[in-house]
Amino acid sequence: MFFAVETVIDERLIVSEELRRFGHSLPTLLERFELRVPTGFSLTTVIRGDASRLQEHELPKGGHAWEWRDQPYVAAESNMPSIDPDRPLVFIRINPPANAARYGPLVLGDWNAQAKWIDRLNQDQCDTSAALREKALSLTADCSDNYSRIRAIGGYVQRFRYLQKNDNLGLGYGYQAHKASQVFAEGHGDCKDKANLMLAMLREVGLEGYLATARSGDDHEVHPDLPTPMQFDHAIAAIKVSDDIEAPAVVETPRYGRVLFFDPTDLFTQPGDLPAHLQGTRVFIQTASNHELTELPRILPEVGHLTVRKASLALEGNGACVGTMQMEGFAQAGAFIRAQLFNRSTEEKLREFISGRFAESLKSAYVSGLERLDDPAGNKCGVKWTVAKAGYLQFLPGGAAIAPLLVFERSGLPLLTQAQRKYPVKWPAVALDDTIELALPEGFGVEEAPTALEFSSEYGRYLRTVENTEGKVTMRRQITLHPQLIPVADYAKVKKFLADVTKADRAALMLKRQG
Repeated sequence: MFFAVETVIDERLIVSEELRRFGHSLPTLLERFELRVPTGFSLTTVIRGDASRLQEHELPKGGHAWEWRDQPYVAAESNMPSIDPDRPLVFIRINPPANAARYGPLVLGDWNAQAKWIDRLNQDQCDTSAALREKALSLTADCSDNYSRIRAIGGYVQRFRYLQKNDNLGLGYGYQAHKASQVFAEGHGDCKDKANLMLAMLREVGLEGYLATARSGDDHEVHPDLPTPMQFDHAIAAIKVSDDIEAPAVVETPRYGRVLFFDPTDLFTQPGDLPAHLQGTRVFIQTASNHELTELPRILPEVGHLTVRKASLALEGNGACVGTMQMEGFAQAGAFIRAQLFNRSTEEKLREFISGRFAESLKSAYVSGLERLDDPAGNKCGVKWTVAKAGYLQFLPGGAAIAPLLVFERSGLPLLTQAQRKYPVKWPAVALDDTIELALPEGFGVEEAPTALEFSSEYGRYLRTVENTEGKVTMRRQITLHPQLIPVADYAKVKKFLADVTKADRAALMLKRQG
């Protein structure tokens, strides 16, 4: 059995470049790409990734062909990158002869040539209107500083409906934002339209900024030595700010000074923060004078990905527990919770989400008293609820009982179960800070309690403290994971670190009936 596909695309090149990545998840005998050019034209080729299996041939009448053979099926593995970084990426520049006056595609030899072209496309698009100006002023009427003005306008533009509507793509208008006044009047736009509208509204309240192109995928690296707009598929806002604005998304640039980067397409990330998939990538600020990329910050897990959870449970002599629980996420952890609240408008759906946050010890617990705790100005979002569970304690012969200490799910921690690994591990940024308070049932005391524990490696850190006071035991558990791409050769080491975390999380209290 076999499956064959042939696709014919007839289009006009915008720029004199081609970008091609070989290999995918399907088993493939042969993947071939040909680029034929007229007499007198030449090609400049740059290859990134593993080119050992990529064969290149010159074509007899001008041009080249590239062949990628014997691609096996890529079986999914947990926490694998969406694109294998070793898959070859071929960048091809088509060089016309000096006398090719009628050659249409733009030859952009460096980043500055690209900047000048995109600047010409967008120089008249950041316009205004009376209604736009009035809305910007009304949104910021109660704002006492520029940061709050950015938050007010950013939150407003985030809520604009996303709709991509491009005309004249063959002329490069896919890189041109619609006029801000048009986007404002129609109430929708794509990423570049929303970023451009935000800049236009900020200009009305005295703030300046620029469009910046970005790569939106988690595993798509932007190569500084391949100056082509084809590396980008997204647009965000780059806002000039003064020294008094401190935020993780602010970058000190040599050309523009302090710049706050913000993605108004992301509905749940607050101004001052960056979506996880943009952290650490390179963007290109669109001004005619620019000739270099800007690297966005990788925000520390404990700053940009922190989830704080607290449970205060009262244990009862019949083995049940009742109490309150709270989960609060900051920055990207808060954006995740905010998205869950947005997508779960009814209390029943929210209760289902909360129940999924429980460890095995609280499965089938009854949830009530749900309270949403969204605080956009504080860049955090959370939920609070009450819980009741019969059979929480596990009774043993002789009057002893086991009380589990892990009541929250192991949120965000990778699940690596394979004995062997074929592909790298995409290690996430995670910061968990859990506090579990257990009020002991009347007539019971602590027979045995976990001790304090701390261990760390290049992958992360685990810290546990336990406090036993009169009638109450409090455990604090902190886990931090450092984001990275872990090679297959180190799989055993990272699996050992996770096994140590799992072993530590099995800690429980042993209670004993007194008297």
